Amino acid sequence: MNTAVEVSPLVKNMLKVSLRPDIAINVGSGTFEVWVEFETHTEIENPTLTQDTTVFSETLGQTMTDTSIVIPCADLSSPLVLSTTCTLIKGNKATKTPAIVRVPITANVAADAWIVFLINDVTNPSIVSQRSVLNTKIMKKCRDDGMFCPIFTFSVFYSTASTTSFSYTDDSSRMLTFVSDQNVDASGVTMQIPIYFPSGGPLTSNDIIRIIFPENFIIPAACTCVALCS
Repeated sequence: MNTAVEVSPLVKNMLKVSLRPDIAINVGSGTFEVWVEFETHTEIENPTLTQDTTVFSETLGQTMTDTSIVIPCADLSSPLVLSTTCTLIKGNKATKTPAIVRVPITANVAADAWIVFLINDVTNPSIVSQRSVLNTKIMKKCRDDGMFCPIFTFSVFYSTASTTSFSYTDDSSRMLTFVSDQNVDASGVTMQIPIYFPSGGPLTSNDIIRIIFPENFIIPAACTCVALCS
């Protein structure tokens, strides 16, 4: 199951990936990774039709000078089973090669246990109502040359929404900053973020509060509204 925070075209997105493999993973028996594959080509080519075969960009919207980079991600599994380092492998539309986010599995996973993590800063496809396929796989290193083979896989559809029915506008006049009393790299802490609206009035139905954390900040496992003030 994959859940998107933002579904508008060409918007930076955070993707929550949840999978529940029916097999046990013993990291002592090999090298395991979770791979999430983002289509860079629709795989549909009909010379009699005018069509755009674009899906996700080859770099998922990242600036890349090499074939791979480290991107923001966070393990939400309980207990934690994934590395804090996620690697984006650049795709290739011409060869229909997907962009791949690879996450090492660092602890044993029981059969039917949930693996949950966030992938940040993924730019949505540019086409309105574009449907694409996300393939999520558990891979095991299977050859001495470094090749990985799938041992568990599932696929889901991912779709952008119409900008006329689902769109948001950032209001810079209502931006705010805050200083935390906790270290930005601290874990296992609860932080309260006061939010005030000095201009622009209160929130209305379907508004979104977007909180942008610095790159070295541990992404919260959950956010809860604890109080509303008039």
